[in-house]
Amino acid sequence: MRIIEIKKRKKSLLAVYFDGGRGCDIDEPVLIDKNTFFDFGYAAGDSISNEDLEALIAKSYENRAKEKGLWLISKKDYTKKQLYDKIRKDTTDEAAAAAIERLSNVGLINDERYARRYAADLINIKKLSKRAAMYELALKGVEKELAQEVVDEMEIENEDTLRQLIERKYIDSLDDEKMLKRMYNALIRKGYGYSEIKTVIREINEEII
Repeated sequence: MRIIEIKKRKKSLLAVYFDGGRGCDIDEPVLIDKNTFFDFGYAAGDSISNEDLEALIAKSYENRAKEKGLWLISKKDYTKKQLYDKIRKDTTDEAAAAAIERLSNVGLINDERYARRYAADLINIKKLSKRAAMYELALKGVEKELAQEVVDEMEIENEDTLRQLIERKYIDSLDDEKMLKRMYNALIRKGYGYSEIKTVIREINEEII
């Protein structure tokens, strides 16, 4: 087949049209990133086999996956699963997986590093229970075993975090039945058990008395 036309598209993509074989319909061009296309040395009027076209498309997907991954992690941290899901929207499973492996190998994404930082924020800043922190880590794609390890290594205990939270935010609610009920509901949503909350409240009340 022959390349009959090349048009620029957004995000550094080229729409490549062919006179036969794959992409022969003028309304359905093959999208190739600009760098890959010119690295292969093609231009309008050149002939290309189906096999070479498939190789060109595969390489383009790989480059697009890598570039999207680099752009995404320049904005914020991701777990491998999060980044894979983001990249996969614009490329193939194989290209997304290859990009994740490459970025992992050079240390640009690291689930353990992500889990430790995020767990610290969840427990020390948001004051979630360790159980709730593990749940949130799992939602981000952190494997259960790693989430358990990271949370277990944190020195602070649920009781300490819960006490800090109650004393900082709910100390004035302890004598109001309606406010106390709201406090219980809010703390349970943060992953604390009813008995845990009750025990800490009893200890605080005993100290006040």
